[in-house]
Amino acid sequence: MKKFLIFVFISILFLGCSSKRFYVLDIYEDNISGINQSSEFYLQNYHDMDELYPTQLQYEKIYFGIWQKDLNVSLAKDVFWGYRVYDVSKKLYGTNLRRYGKIFYKNIYDNSNLESFLSVNRCAITTKSTSMRVFPTDRVLFLDPNRAGEGFPFDYIQNSYISSNKPIVVSHFSKDKRWAFVFSSFTSGWIKTESFAFVDKDIVDFYINAKKIQVAINRLNIYDKDKNFITTIRLTTLLPLIYQDENFSYVLIAYKKDYKNGVNFKSVKIDNRYISNAPMRFTKENIARVLDILKGDRYGWGGMYGDRDCSATMRDFFGMFGVFLPRNSFMQSKIGKITSLNGLDDEKKLNLIKTKAIPFETLLYRKGHIALYVGVYNNKVIIFQNMWGIKLKKGDKSGRAVVGKAVFSTLDIGKNLKFKDSSSSFIKKLRSMNLVTH
Repeated sequence: MKKFLIFVFISILFLGCSSKRFYVLDIYEDNISGINQSSEFYLQNYHDMDELYPTQLQYEKIYFGIWQKDLNVSLAKDVFWGYRVYDVSKKLYGTNLRRYGKIFYKNIYDNSNLESFLSVNRCAITTKSTSMRVFPTDRVLFLDPNRAGEGFPFDYIQNSYISSNKPIVVSHFSKDKRWAFVFSSFTSGWIKTESFAFVDKDIVDFYINAKKIQVAINRLNIYDKDKNFITTIRLTTLLPLIYQDENFSYVLIAYKKDYKNGVNFKSVKIDNRYISNAPMRFTKENIARVLDILKGDRYGWGGMYGDRDCSATMRDFFGMFGVFLPRNSFMQSKIGKITSLNGLDDEKKLNLIKTKAIPFETLLYRKGHIALYVGVYNNKVIIFQNMWGIKLKKGDKSGRAVVGKAVFSTLDIGKNLKFKDSSSSFIKKLRSMNLVTH
């Protein structure tokens, strides 16, 4: 059995012997899921889709739609939700595990320059892959680190992560000019000013009308002909296609040399192994290709360190097939044909999933978490999910068996683990399923 180690700060190092939480870090693969981790294994009986769904034909319109959207100041109440949720009345902590005081929140609020919301309101394009933050700061914000499932890696200022060469609209700048509040197709937040460049209407029109390919590799480093690094493009990013032959595609890449200069463009050559048509069709080969990219990917809360959490994993999976999903798991659970599972016992939930869910096109949702329905094997419902850990209970202590990556699993993942908290099983907490392609 292959053992893996996930790096986490063990709570006792921070909090002493009185800690009420614990982690299990060195666990065997078989004790996590106990099932086959091959994408091809679960696609044996899958029937390829010959046609695109209507929703797939709308993807580009949504992807670039932010450049054509009329933004209104009334949006401020919704997009600045973090300023209401995270304030001095809450017990919130930094990397030194000390509670933030009034001065921290005052400085954040003052620098946010909220009275200038939408004063810039210009189209732009990201030129670096970067985090999108709730506040204009690199500081972290943890809830009570004594609680299992809190502290690292759950930084509540980390809202999302956006690839280089994605369309955005800049609302306004922070007072120190280091940050800009931006809108993307899937969320909004603060990014550093070094991470984007403004574009004019001619460029916007060119991108919208150009033939495109999409990046089909987790992270693709882009270099010029002299091997100088330009930027990193991530999975699902659409790029204007200039020319394509049997082995290579020549695409347009946006970048900028420094803050003072505007956007620059360069034609670069990309190996066809790392790109695909946009969108992909739902075929056995394509589904396996995308799952193999995502499988084993490290868990990253809100895109921390450029990794994915549960919802980002689902968004990138479906994005490759031209199915748009919003940022968080709750909103994702509202897309497509929804079946409520609230109030049902476990057996009825399982029967509904087995009879109504379509493999690789259905999401299963529980509060704060979402997974892809894969199918039924050996009479067990199989899902694909990117998760942090499995809840444990030992006396008055709560803990986590850290998974920390994307895996295939049953709905009772970790059932063989000592101290697993049975009350937290996926099936018991399951609220709904939704067929996102219909």
